[in-house]
Amino acid sequence: MSFRFVLLFFLSAGLSSPALYADETTELLDSVSVSWDEHRSRSATAKIHFFSAFIDCKEQKFSVEDVHRLVAEFEFSADEEFMQEFVSTFHPEVIERHRQHDQSTGPWDLWDDVVLLDDGINRRSIGRRNEHIVARGLHLMYSKHLSQQITAFEEGRCMVYFYDRDWFLGIPPAQVLEQVEHAHSEAGSLKLSGKKSGDWVLDAETHLPISQTSMDDQSKYGRLTYYKLPTIFPGDVTAPAMRVEVDFRDGIAQKAELTAIVDAEFNLDIPKTAFVVPAKEGAAMVDQRSEERHARALKHDIEDAAEYFLANGIARKAVAATPISGSERKFDWKAFFLIANGISLIVLGVVLWRRSAN
Repeated sequence: MSFRFVLLFFLSAGLSSPALYADETTELLDSVSVSWDEHRSRSATAKIHFFSAFIDCKEQKFSVEDVHRLVAEFEFSADEEFMQEFVSTFHPEVIERHRQHDQSTGPWDLWDDVVLLDDGINRRSIGRRNEHIVARGLHLMYSKHLSQQITAFEEGRCMVYFYDRDWFLGIPPAQVLEQVEHAHSEAGSLKLSGKKSGDWVLDAETHLPISQTSMDDQSKYGRLTYYKLPTIFPGDVTAPAMRVEVDFRDGIAQKAELTAIVDAEFNLDIPKTAFVVPAKEGAAMVDQRSEERHARALKHDIEDAAEYFLANGIARKAVAATPISGSERKFDWKAFFLIANGISLIVLGVVLWRRSAN
């Protein structure tokens, strides 16, 4: 074997070396990072009107391949007609049950109709049955059904999720790029992959997500996410009008989630009063900012529920936390006699047992 042949062999091997792949991955990730930061910075505020649906679909026993096929066949459109089609595909039985439901016993909606307000600091989500307001360090949840109730949590402590602006922008958290192990261009798109990041498909020009697959090696547990109908909304912000997420267990789809933007506007002025919620006389005001749950009914109308909790909750906590001084403690004679009587019975039992033993 000649020296020239050996040299050519090693040079050709070097062209596909891991180092070159690493250079391509680094270059692509740097480009994606810049694009994602730019997309985030374009949106300062938002008003988004959307539909949302959560569907229990395990009865259909859809596999990963089935879901890929269904999503590819759908003609996505952000309207109620498509919402009906989506729900009936993933859970056809619920359509018939909804048709037979007696609405006089209480409303039952197949999907929610929501308006989200976000001024960059405060957030408010106004749905058919519930509202969420995050402002001034509080998370207020306003339940409209059955009876009016406003529950207060410390911000970040409410376990009930509601959609925020980041969900609709579709831009993944920055740490996702740190978890990507490989990136390359393919057929007009960018593909990112990593054990922790999952597999992402991005638009080659905008770098906005098209889909994400986060599954285990056997494709039994995980999630598929699809971003559909990229749209330029007023305020010069591009975002997917529709987003689908499907969760899997044992290789079978368990839950399907869909959001569809009906209309949206970004970078608009939103007054502070939009995040102020009044409450009427008789409304139940529930304070869950501490381990003890406090509730009381309003005796009169109020203009600002957050101000009510900020003013009243602190006073209740201070009273609950005040210890009783030694001079205020009283001897409990009733408890003393009960304990003494119990001890006497034990002693008597021991004496009788010893006599019977002799």
